[in-house]
Amino acid sequence: MLKTYFSPKPLDYDGSQLRSLFAFNEFDVQGHALVAFVGACQVDMDNMVDQQDVKDQKFIFSHQMVHFVLELFELDLERGVLYQRFLVDHLKKELETQKKSLKLERRGNDLYDGKAKLNVSVATLSPVSTLIHVGINIISKDTPVLTKGLKDYGVIPAAFAKNILKNFAAEYESIQMSRTKVRGVS
Repeated sequence: MLKTYFSPKPLDYDGSQLRSLFAFNEFDVQGHALVAFVGACQVDMDNMVDQQDVKDQKFIFSHQMVHFVLELFELDLERGVLYQRFLVDHLKKELETQKKSLKLERRGNDLYDGKAKLNVSVATLSPVSTLIHVGINIISKDTPVLTKGLKDYGVIPAAFAKNILKNFAAEYESIQMSRTKVRGVS
């Protein structure tokens, strides 16, 4: 079962939240978990997981984002990247559902509206779990690259986050149940 939680209190993201048992230690949510919170984002090079960004000296900054941290207690980075892209697809679907005229493009792990980037995203492993962070801009002012955020589309961050939590958890559970209803073949 995938547990979900939306934090009513703001929490800034600096990269240190991408660690095993973050949901359990911060929000008392134990086990497979997808948690969301709203806060600024500023990741310095010491907490940067994406080594290409480190080599390119790209920094991550946003005045305000909705952050999603997913922890699954399995150690498979390839599946983690697939779940990361699946989570980003859920963000795309939710935005396009709320704004019918919006046509976003997913390029790898990121969403774009034309040349404007909407999110940051990374998947990695801890010694005990697969970890994913996806942050979607609320405010697009002062970001290091051209961005758009939820405010640009008139989307309410808390409602958006809660819909993502609900829909992703339902899809995750559906995937798990699909694994249990088929017999093996030889």
